Amino acid sequence: MNYLFINNMRFYAFHGVMANEGLVGGDYSVSFKIGYDFSKAAQTDDIESAIDYGYVYQLVKEEMNQPSRLIEHLAQRIQDRIVKEFPMIKTMETSVTKYNPPIEGVMDSATIVLNYPQEL
Repeated sequence: MNYLFINNMRFYAFHGVMANEGLVGGDYSVSFKIGYDFSKAAQTDDIESAIDYGYVYQLVKEEMNQPSRLIEHLAQRIQDRIVKEFPMIKTMETSVTKYNPPIEGVMDSATIVLNYPQEL
């Protein structure tokens, strides 16, 4: 399997359960490990045979602009959108990280990892 890694796309967004998270927002990152056959793209140098990561960024940005309470829900929306737009995807690992979550304590981040197809 060939893989495309898209690492640490950064966003400032307004997701969270706490009311103030919808007002002040926070920092997030999104990463992917996408498995697909890109041998045609490698041979032809044609973007139509590849996954355009600039377009992936735009799709993720659109989803990040729609608030969710849970990063689990956000990750699922993002993954569903990418898989729908790129049917050549065979496997995908989607990671959504929320930095400095508002908890009573010290924590750098919380990350959700979602797999496609879903592992049993």
